[in-house]
Amino acid sequence: MTLTQELLNRLPTRFNDFDYYQVIVGKITENQTANPDIAIESCKSLVEGISKSILKHTDKTYRDNQRPTEELAPLFKKAVNALAGRGANIEEKFTKAVGNFVHQLGSVRNERGDISHGKSAPKLIKSTPHFASLVVQATDGLSSFLLHELFALDLSDVIPLEYADNPDFNDSLDDLYPIQGRLSYSRALFDQDFVAYEEQLEDFKAEQEELREEEMRADAYMDYVIDMKAEPSPDEDAPDPEE
Repeated sequence: MTLTQELLNRLPTRFNDFDYYQVIVGKITENQTANPDIAIESCKSLVEGISKSILKHTDKTYRDNQRPTEELAPLFKKAVNALAGRGANIEEKFTKAVGNFVHQLGSVRNERGDISHGKSAPKLIKSTPHFASLVVQATDGLSSFLLHELFALDLSDVIPLEYADNPDFNDSLDDLYPIQGRLSYSRALFDQDFVAYEEQLEDFKAEQEELREEEMRADAYMDYVIDMKAEPSPDEDAPDPEE
């Protein structure tokens, strides 16, 4: 996994969290010969994780915990399309061919994976170290390509929305829709229907802005009234004729 490892060793600051993938790369390297199917399963996890991260970093509304279990190939396709939509240099025909590899990677993992899909003993189908080497090298090239294209993008307009960013809005939702027990309506909405959460947040911000403008207009009017009362009347300014 030389190519992927090199990229992970010099991550751009805004992608420091991708250091997480060092663990998976390590598992691939450690098991390539001793436990080929664990290495292959880790390859599948790496491509899957990077694909999810691409979607998360290119679309602020994406939340992988809202998605049902999704097959690897469609997930990879969405990630590639997201990169292309952002202007990444994607060779469409070649990428479609790579999609077939990704599909087969998912299939092999399902048939032979030792971790996520435990097998009865004795295990009927095992991968050879030589085959694992082929999968690892292909995964290394693919993963490094995805990471390279993602790191090169300008994503300054994509700032993921976090639940803790808007405590006043969260409190207003919880007051409006109280739920007995420890469950929070606002937290549940954020986790389970992020689009609806974001739409209601925008409405809340618009209402708050309107209230602030009304308060500013009211304050300006009061200042005007106070200033008018403070000004002396014309009779007070006129000099006394007898003086």
